Amino acid sequence: MNSARCEWYSLVIITVGMAIVALRAPLNGLHGLQGRLWQATLVGGPAMCLAASTWRPGAWHRHRAWAVPAIRVGTHLVPMQRSAQTGGAALLLGRPAQEGLPGVALDAFRLMVGTRLLGNVLATLMVPLPLPVAAATNAATVLLTRNNQQLCQTELLASPLSRQRLAHLHTLLDACCFMVLPFTPASLLSDQPGSTAQACSATLNFLQVLCILVPVALLVWTQPPAEQSGSAEQSEQRQQELHQQLENTGQVPELCGWPAGLAAVLRRASSGADSLLRWTFLVQGSWVQRAVHLMVLFDGVWLAMKVSS
Repeated sequence: MNSARCEWYSLVIITVGMAIVALRAPLNGLHGLQGRLWQATLVGGPAMCLAASTWRPGAWHRHRAWAVPAIRVGTHLVPMQRSAQTGGAALLLGRPAQEGLPGVALDAFRLMVGTRLLGNVLATLMVPLPLPVAAATNAATVLLTRNNQQLCQTELLASPLSRQRLAHLHTLLDACCFMVLPFTPASLLSDQPGSTAQACSATLNFLQVLCILVPVALLVWTQPPAEQSGSAEQSEQRQQELHQQLENTGQVPELCGWPAGLAAVLRRASSGADSLLRWTFLVQGSWVQRAVHLMVLFDGVWLAMKVSS
């Protein structure tokens, strides 16, 4: 199955998922036209992408690199997307935590979906973009839906069972930090959050940063460099365009002035960002080196989130 077909199926899944959330999620505080507009915004973005890729695949392929980020970021600019009292957040986080191992797994899934983190990660991975664009879009969508104060007041995260689990999770992460980063001051690891709100906020901050970093790392390890993936196709297309123009007018068009300068600057910036991301996530390293690198990175993120809380 080629990448275009995989992307089409991904858009179908995303559109259907957004439609289910829009139809089933409670619209607390949203009545009449306002609620309908929220539902239309939630479903309209992926539906437009699906329609374009189905009926205008050529135009979709040419413009997807800017259309997908614009639609994703534009959809997340809607204020209701940050609310923990409407939409999927209210539907999934509005019930207390459940006991037992199945309850742990179900509550973790509810948390990742209700905070919109899992949806953003899957959209980044399932509809791949050039690496710098994908990283920027993913970070923007995660940050735009960040509302930890409201999220920590939901029934799921405010329940006593969730507080116990957060305390155990903090102890486990502190132990991992001590094993991977033995030079970490013991006083920092022994400090416990001053309140359950701080513990919840630190945990959500940690998850949000992970959901920014992990998809980028996976794309770095699976996507070929930009100059290898697109240069041959773009060069051939450009040669055909120049040949056609030469036959029609006898002249070869040249892009000049500020558009050419701007295009050159954007290409250099994109290439530099691509190289920096690949260097950051050890694109040339072995899987063992990458795993160790991620463990150190994650522990550093946890320590930063713990100090900031």
